[in-house]
Parts: sequence; structure tokens; C-alpha cells
Amino acid sequence: MYLTSSIALVGPICAGKTTLSQVIGDFFSLPVVHTDAHKGQYFLESGFNEEHAEDILKEEGIEAYYSYLKGFEYDYIVNNLVLPSSPSIYDFGAGFVCFDEVFKKLEVIKFLEKFDNVFLILPHKDQEKSYQLIYNRLIERSKTDKELFNYIIGKNFDLIEYFLQKFQDLSCHTKMEKIFTSYSLRHTLKNIITHLIEAKGVIL
Repeated sequence: MYLTSSIALVGPICAGKTTLSQVIGDFFSLPVVHTDAHKGQYFLESGFNEEHAEDILKEEGIEAYYSYLKGFEYDYIVNNLVLPSSPSIYDFGAGFVCFDEVFKKLEVIKFLEKFDNVFLILPHKDQEKSYQLIYNRLIERSKTDKELFNYIIGKNFDLIEYFLQKFQDLSCHTKMEKIFTSYSLRHTLKNIITHLIEAKGVIL
């Protein structure tokens, strides 16, 4: 079974994108691109100032902080991320495709249209249960990542709901298949392969 083109996984934080992308990559023996792993160096080279970001967070709040951050994310994904000619699995960090500005949202949609298959990864069909699952996973992760806890849980509980709503909105404007990770990894992978077969995204 061969994948005919690259696929993209998008979704909120702690939805299971990174784990699932690696499982898919292993199954098809294809490289996995974790966009979050590459953005740090690009941000620094583009003028991102961590101390300034911290000052914005303390003085102006979480919305101003994310507004500053997302300017760099938008430029990275739309103007600098180059897709390889051979099929790969793309794991997009939660912040990369969530933008409030209409023109930025349209550019992200155009970018995602480069992929024949885009999967929206959500923890559960029910939004309230998705919220709770993400919250629980963040709490678990925070045991080793206190900064994450302080920014996302301690600073703004509504951030989870914000991301969930942004991805729901985005799914209305571009071709996405929703995949829920409340099932086992094996079951989730089977759902993705079934969709790829139906969409003629694989050669058997």
C-alpha cells in the first residue's frame, strides 16, 4: 500500500496529532514533518524576541501575546514552508492554522488546498467532551511542563474552547475529514486508511 501524496494533520493542542502522525508515517514508511519542531529557529531568525513576548503577556494579556506570536507563525506557514515533491506526513501545530483575520484565514485555506487529504484531529465527537479530554491531557503534560500549565491552564481556560471553535470554523471552508482520537490508535489508523482508500489517496 503506497500513499500517493502528502497528507496534513491539523487540530487543537493535545488532540493526538503528533502521536498519530508518527503512527501513519511508520505504517507507510514515510517521513513525518512536525512543524512545531522547526518554528523556533525560524522565529529567532525572523526577529522574534522572547523577552518582549513575556513582557506583552504580563502587561497586555494572553490575547496580545498570541497576536504577537501568530504574526511569525503566519509568515512561517504561508511564505516559508516548502512541501517536498515526495509524499510525507505533516503534523501542524495547533497555532499554525488558527487566525482571526479573514485574509490570513483565506491564505491558510489556500495553503491547505495543496494537500489532497487534510485530517482534522479531534479528541471526541462531542465538543464538551473534547474540551475535557484536552484539559485532562494538558494537566497530565503539565507535570513535566509547568510553563505550558501556566500559559494555557493557569492564564486562560477559554483558550481550549477558542482553538476548538477555530478548527470547527476552518473545517467549514476547506476539505477536511474529521478523525476522533477517543478510539484506540489502531482503530483511528484504520479510519484514516479507509478514507484514503475511498479518496484514492493510496495505491493498493
